[in-house]
Amino acid sequence: MDPSQNHTNVFINKRMYMIGGYLTKEGVLTPRGDVLMYDKRCSTWKPAAPLLTARMYHCLCVINGQIYALGGIGEDHSILNSVECYNPSFNCWYFVKAMTEGGMGACAAEFGGQLYIAGGYGVSMGKSEPFSILNSVECFHPHSNKLTPKLNMRYGRCYASLVSVDQSLYLCGGYAINPRSHDH
Repeated sequence: MDPSQNHTNVFINKRMYMIGGYLTKEGVLTPRGDVLMYDKRCSTWKPAAPLLTARMYHCLCVINGQIYALGGIGEDHSILNSVECYNPSFNCWYFVKAMTEGGMGACAAEFGGQLYIAGGYGVSMGKSEPFSILNSVECFHPHSNKLTPKLNMRYGRCYASLVSVDQSLYLCGGYAINPRSHDH
């Protein structure tokens, strides 16, 4: 497999998964659907089932032993709102409830057995410009396959990190559109 760029990684059950990303072909970024799994016990890389939708600039989150790939940019270079879930026990991906707004450069974290996704660069409903930095926060409930909007962030953020510590979620860094922010 050719080396990819902008892939995402998660570590679960003593295995690291390198998922998606892009290749540059003749100066054009081409999203990938490839998934590689590194087994620490054997010190080997093996291919795993590919994503259902090739994506780059996406984010990942692990909940209940399953990997979720969210948003990004697809093969037609459109911003994706799709979410797919990988079950390592069966080596297969399947689609779950899509995000309300498509986003690339969003961030996600598990909190209380649910998946929270925040911000990103994408298509914002009701805005006059075609793309914007999103301030939205959504919560995905894996057991019911439902998505719930949460209180928006004060201003949009993309390429940030969302982490769960104790009983709180923290959004760190990224690019912000608020000129008073010290994060841009």
